[in-house]
Amino acid sequence: MRKIIFKLVTIIALSTIVQAGGQVVVNVGSGVKTLSKEDIKSIFNLQKLKWSNGTKISVYLLPSGHEVEGEFCQKILDSSSDTVMEKWMAYVLNGGANKPPKTMKAKRILKKLKKQKGAIGILPLGVKLPDNTISVFKL
Repeated sequence: MRKIIFKLVTIIALSTIVQAGGQVVVNVGSGVKTLSKEDIKSIFNLQKLKWSNGTKISVYLLPSGHEVEGEFCQKILDSSSDTVMEKWMAYVLNGGANKPPKTMKAKRILKKLKKQKGAIGILPLGVKLPDNTISVFKL
């Protein structure tokens, strides 16, 4: 009986992890309503630094080791999160930017998305979004 209960709990836990998923969220001040995988990839690989309306893009990512962050790096950026951070630091060290994109918890990313017109971030699905943000891509 214990084995059956353990297996059920394991199956439920694994299905929750698989279904957790994430979303790419932007501040509506960016002027963006939707983004393709390639658009997102170019933003997070620091190839695109401004929105079409001229607003500077500010990138926010969940901390390394976060389930959604790992899924995002693998599915969208085709890299591990460590590789992404190495690219960002190399970009900064080569004079491409004053500082790398920030990694922070979902709650802080939400605050940044709410305040900064050019902000884009990765959040878990199911997070209640502020009025001035829009989910533009789901993992």
